[in-house]
Amino acid sequence: NYPRCLKHNEPGAAAVALSDFITHTVHTVHLLNFKFTPYYKWMIRSMQSLPLLGNLADDLNKLPDAVNKTEIIEQICTSIAGELKNSGLSDSTSNYLEPHAFDITSRIRSREIKSLHIMEC
Repeated sequence: NYPRCLKHNEPGAAAVALSDFITHTVHTVHLLNFKFTPYYKWMIRSMQSLPLLGNLADDLNKLPDAVNKTEIIEQICTSIAGELKNSGLSDSTSNYLEPHAFDITSRIRSREIKSLHIMEC
């Protein structure tokens, strides 16, 4: 949503979207590595030692000051989508992450968790 917020001249919302993107990326990378995400001060530093997508920590560190934020976001999403497919969690071929989220949640067996909104899973 970062580029959409900018397009609609909502710089505050864009800043929130960027922050959320960084936070959710860190959590996703830790989950893919079967690791707990540490306290926010050490989240990105912790990523650097992870074998799967740990290299994205450098991109996340430079993202707030980057001129080409949208391009970096797209590259990060492409990397995550590739890992979701490689790990067998998703069969989607999209670089956009929403189809992967729906594919992953479609495999949930727990009725209680499956009934949650996709943003709550």
